[in-house]
Amino acid sequence: MNVWHGELGVKPLKAELKDLGGVSFSDDKESPTTIADWQKNTFTDGLLVLHKGKIVYEKRYSGMRPEQPHSLWSVTKSFTGLLATMMIAEGKLDPNAKIPQYIPELEASAWGDATCSKPWT
Repeated sequence: MNVWHGELGVKPLKAELKDLGGVSFSDDKESPTTIADWQKNTFTDGLLVLHKGKIVYEKRYSGMRPEQPHSLWSVTKSFTGLLATMMIAEGKLDPNAKIPQYIPELEASAWGDATCSKPWT
């Protein structure tokens, strides 16, 4: 489902790119790996890192293009939940409001009666 982005359109993000590919971290293996190696070894086709509203790292593999839509599947639920929780904590989102108050396009969907804190009421 496409969700309308409003009258003003999409606002491009500013970039202050850094070479984070060599940054190492420990994952579930014994030896550390770098961000670049992790991307290749896990077949991650795109990674975008934002910091304070700016793009600081962007790397794509497998022919991905910047303008190409990307399926996030179940990861979308994690992002949505995290962002909603942050907005509730900041007082910008009412946890008792119905979802269509914020996304009117979902009024006629299964989300029409759901609230921000309880998706299936």
